[in-house]
Amino acid sequence: MEGEDKLQSEGQDKTPENALTKNCVGLIEERKRSISELLEGPTKYPRRRAIIACEVCRARKSKCDGGHPKCRLCIDLNAECVYRERGFKLEARDKLILDRLDSLEALFRSSSERLEKNLSSVLQLQSNQISEEPQSPLLPSASVSLSSVSTPLLPVTAQTSPSYSRQLAPSPIPSSNSAHSKSDRSSKSEYSFSIPEDHSTTWLHLIQRPQVSQLLSAPTKLLHSPLHLEIERLPLNFDSNVLLDLSQVQPLVISYFQNVNPFIALISPYSWESYYRTAMANGFQSGSESLVVLSALALGEAAQQVSITLIPSGAPIPGKELFSRAWLLVGRSLLSSSLIDLQALLLCSVYFFFLIRPLDSWNLISIVCSKVRAICSADLDLSADNRELLKRIYWNALIFESYILAELDLPHSGIECIEEQIGLPSGFLEPPVMPLTVPGTDEIWYFLADIALRKLLNRVHAMLYSKASRKMPISSFHPIVEELEFQLNQWYENLPSPIKFQFGKDKPTNRFSTMLRLRYYVCQSIIWRVYVEAALENNSLLKDERISRGALKCIEASLFRVENIDQQRDGHILYIWQGSLALVAQIILLMAISVSPVLSQLLPYPTAKITHIIRYSVKTMVLHGTFAPSIKIAANALLDAEQKWSERIGILLRT
Repeated sequence: MEGEDKLQSEGQDKTPENALTKNCVGLIEERKRSISELLEGPTKYPRRRAIIACEVCRARKSKCDGGHPKCRLCIDLNAECVYRERGFKLEARDKLILDRLDSLEALFRSSSERLEKNLSSVLQLQSNQISEEPQSPLLPSASVSLSSVSTPLLPVTAQTSPSYSRQLAPSPIPSSNSAHSKSDRSSKSEYSFSIPEDHSTTWLHLIQRPQVSQLLSAPTKLLHSPLHLEIERLPLNFDSNVLLDLSQVQPLVISYFQNVNPFIALISPYSWESYYRTAMANGFQSGSESLVVLSALALGEAAQQVSITLIPSGAPIPGKELFSRAWLLVGRSLLSSSLIDLQALLLCSVYFFFLIRPLDSWNLISIVCSKVRAICSADLDLSADNRELLKRIYWNALIFESYILAELDLPHSGIECIEEQIGLPSGFLEPPVMPLTVPGTDEIWYFLADIALRKLLNRVHAMLYSKASRKMPISSFHPIVEELEFQLNQWYENLPSPIKFQFGKDKPTNRFSTMLRLRYYVCQSIIWRVYVEAALENNSLLKDERISRGALKCIEASLFRVENIDQQRDGHILYIWQGSLALVAQIILLMAISVSPVLSQLLPYPTAKITHIIRYSVKTMVLHGTFAPSIKIAANALLDAEQKWSERIGILLRT
């Protein structure tokens, strides 16, 4: 990395700080070379084999017909026919990546302790030096524990090693949940991948910075809290007398498994026929299966639309009639702790995301999180498929909760503390006798990539935007952002080809690659934003090459995200609400940058094009604001800032 080369070039003297820095950089380079060697070379995928032979046929090395309760050979021999429990079916590419993971983990384990010790020593020396100098309000003196800086982002299909489930923040993150005490969180903080409470990533924190708040006409303290507005929001009314038309179900099923399930991987395609038959036998009026089926059909109808933000005012909301019938069945599932009921509640929460009702979604998610923790505490003996379903429920709950906690200051469930007990999903089992109707394949590539990126994003929030990090000197961020950027690039390099996007202006060929690319740039912009915020307060910091280079990366990532604002519709089922609020922060940041005499010189486009991009994005956010009060207040802040920003941009254009 250029930042590491910079450190080496500056280490000509023999001070202890430079010696430690050179040693640290050498370790990072050694690790990167080793990873590169592990990931190179020809790839030969092993042939998938069926695992259905009984013990007798295995011992005799005979072909087993897989009959139940006895196979043909055991009947002929009058022998006891015993089958092993079917193991998880791994795709060939899964096995290859997991094999490489073993080598990667051995490499990381051997170097992580030395790397962490050297990085911490460097930062301690830097903090000691800076503490002797006068501090600006932006750069107070402090030291920080870097127990997670050396933690790499593991490949997206890899099982997280206990050695690398590290504490993310310099201090434990206390839960607001009374059932989850501070001491409990502290004892399990080594597993923590939660977004910290009172983090400063949101647009509301950003506009309170002096160089940004001066764009607003009213004091920022007069703005209502987005959470306050969502709490006061009127509840939805669902028609309990709706008549269902299930004559055209198949297109909705196909739409769900093509456009929704790959994002969340929550329903096994091999279980769908059983769910649907049970629901139909109950007349879709009772039972957990009915709730699962109706919610999935509602999402399938919703996924047939481009985006809820483009539906004309007064037009029917897609899927709402199906979801109205499903909502009548939710009461029973709220009181149950069965996996199928938790699965059903998560599907309902996804539909609330589609409706841009984040607090309604959170109400269901928090219940699921509590029950998942209870299930793990009970240490139940689950079948292979139920264990797999539990993993998918867990990761969806953690991801959905993180979306909401990133924008609203709500209580944490603490679900991230049991991550080590859960593990990563690996695929539902194909039944010995395939159902007549299998509506899709069990593709989990996107889901696994989303898990890995969510963990990294939570780590970024905790290490760069927590209360403790706000007390760090800017120089202490250098090794942290370099390492987080390295982990983000490792995540990208490990994406499988079906969803791996290309950098550039061309839109990816499928919606899943499109969303991963947008979220890659969101993560990159957040990683490097600390330098832009510092430079807005003190322009002279840009004389440091590392800070100017980091600010440029943030600007380029934010500009790409805002310039391609319409691509967010590809993930409209899940991402409209959280994506809109993240975009508001990036738009405000670009406004402040474009009127800064120094930072504006880093913009890759002329002022006229920047102006067009920002004005179009503000109009888009105003449209989105009609669907949720938390977006509306952010859009109103943008409109307010746009007036003064336009005046200053007009002066720049005339000159």
